[in-house]
Amino acid sequence: MKIVIIGNSLAGFSCCEALVKNSQDNDITVISQEKVPAYKAHMLMDFLKGEIKEKDVFLCDKDFYAKNKINLLKDTKVYRIDTKKKLVVLKDNAKINYDYLVIASGQKVNIPDIPGKTKDGVFAFYNFEDIKGIKDRLMLSNTICILGEPSQAASLAEIFLNKDKEVKIIEKNKPENLPVHEKLEWIDALELAEIIGDGVELKAIKLSSGKAIGVDLVIFVGNLIPSTEFLKETDLQTEDGYILINEILQTNFENIF
Repeated sequence: MKIVIIGNSLAGFSCCEALVKNSQDNDITVISQEKVPAYKAHMLMDFLKGEIKEKDVFLCDKDFYAKNKINLLKDTKVYRIDTKKKLVVLKDNAKINYDYLVIASGQKVNIPDIPGKTKDGVFAFYNFEDIKGIKDRLMLSNTICILGEPSQAASLAEIFLNKDKEVKIIEKNKPENLPVHEKLEWIDALELAEIIGDGVELKAIKLSSGKAIGVDLVIFVGNLIPSTEFLKETDLQTEDGYILINEILQTNFENIF
């Protein structure tokens, strides 16, 4: 059977690994938006801290897919699904047919529609590529701005403060037990209005008061939404972007899980 798995997170990889273990006759294709093999997302914070090496983040060796005759499509985005023709349509309009489809596309950080959000130096703290980008840029960064879920923002700030960086957190819900640090400023009365840059390069942020602050990194954390925008034109039942399933993870289509 032709089985297509959208997403290469722990869920997608676990499904793929189970299929390989229990049946050698399937034609398996894994579609991933990322450029790397499956990894342990819960260890990304430790990787950023420098407590583990890059190789320890991954769930398998690079040859896992080739060795098990799995077609891994990296850096590939799904545009839509045609449930009638049993096709997955990619962004470049390439089409992959399936007998069974597994959707393990996960979530993504909801970055608000702020001018300048695509500048180099603006990251979402969620996937490996972004965390590696933050880690690489951190060496040349002095001032970091964090926005998003308060507890995650505070945890992230602690890492940067331990590296002697200056941190600005923009979030109205300031934790009551937040430790005082001379290089940490929690801005809870203003909002981010614009991300300013020289061309594509990040240079500063502008607050709702009009004040500009020079920063080297802007990181959005938390505020997750389902990564299922490619399902909008399908008849799959969803609620607020989340896929509705039964007790065996099956959707309203018997061959889509």
